[in-house]
Amino acid sequence: MIKNELLKECLERYELVKKNINLWEGNIEKFILEDVEFLVKNNLYSIMGEYNDASIFSQVILNDISKVKQYSYLCGIATVLSINCFDNSEHLHIQSCMQNNNVLLSDNLDLINEYANLKNSNYYSNAKFSPLASCLQALIRDDFEFLEKIGIPNMEKSLLIKKNKIIEPDLNFFLGMMEKNEKKIKDAITILATKLHKTRNREMIFLNNFISVPALTYAKLAWLKGIEVEIDNPLIPKDLLPFKPNKEYFGLNFMKNSIVHEYFEKKKEEVRMKKENYWKELKEKGELKF
Repeated sequence: MIKNELLKECLERYELVKKNINLWEGNIEKFILEDVEFLVKNNLYSIMGEYNDASIFSQVILNDISKVKQYSYLCGIATVLSINCFDNSEHLHIQSCMQNNNVLLSDNLDLINEYANLKNSNYYSNAKFSPLASCLQALIRDDFEFLEKIGIPNMEKSLLIKKNKIIEPDLNFFLGMMEKNEKKIKDAITILATKLHKTRNREMIFLNNFISVPALTYAKLAWLKGIEVEIDNPLIPKDLLPFKPNKEYFGLNFMKNSIVHEYFEKKKEEVRMKKENYWKELKEKGELKF
C-alpha cells in the first residue's frame, strides 16, 4: 500500500473516530443512568481506543502536535478512570501499548505523575510475573530502589523463559536509563522500532504503519528524563519527543454531568476499599513481599 492510499484511509478513519467519540460519550452517560456497569466499562474502554487513534491521526494527517497532546490526555485520564473505578488490570500492562504511550505523549505532568503511582489489585503480582509496566511506572517516579530490588531482578527472571526473550531490549532500556547510558538506551529503542516492530505492534492494526510502541514510549520517557536520544526512524516521530505541555487541557465531556461524576467517585471509593482489604489479607498471609 503506497503512502497516498494510507493517508486516504487515515482521513476516512479519522472521520469515523470523531463520530465514534461522540457515540461512546453519549453511551457512557446513558448506561450510567441505566446502571448497567459492564456496558459503562466497555464503552469507557472503547472511547480510550478512539482517543488513541485520534491522537495518532492528528499527527499523521494534521501534524497538529497540540491536538496529539490533547487526545493523548483524554486517553490517559480515561485510563486512570478505568483503573481507579473498575480495578482494570489490563491497562497496567506493558502490552496495553496505547495507555502507557498516551499518558507520556500528553506532556501533562499531573497525569503522568498520577499514572506513575496507580495500582490495581493485581499490581504486586504483576510486578513479580509481568514487571514491565511497574518498571515503567517506577522510572517515571524515579524510584530506582524499586527497579534495583524488584523490577530488574523480576525482568531478568522472565527472560529465562524462551518466549520472553522479546523483552530483552526493554531490560536494556531500563538498565540504560539507570546507568544514564545513552548508547544502550538508543540501541534498545532502535531494536524495538526495527527488528521487533511487527512483533511488538501486531495488535495495533493499521496504526503500526505510523508509530512503534513501546519504542516511542521509551524514547519519550528518555526525553522527559533529560536524555534526548536522537533516533532517525519515521515510526518514532521527532516532533513528539520534546516536553512542551499545552497551555490548556480539556477534560472528558461526560464528566461534566454531575450524576456521571458522582457515579465514578462512588466507584473509585469502592475499588479503593476493595484493594486495601485485599492487600491487607495478602500481607497477613505473608504473601505480600514488598
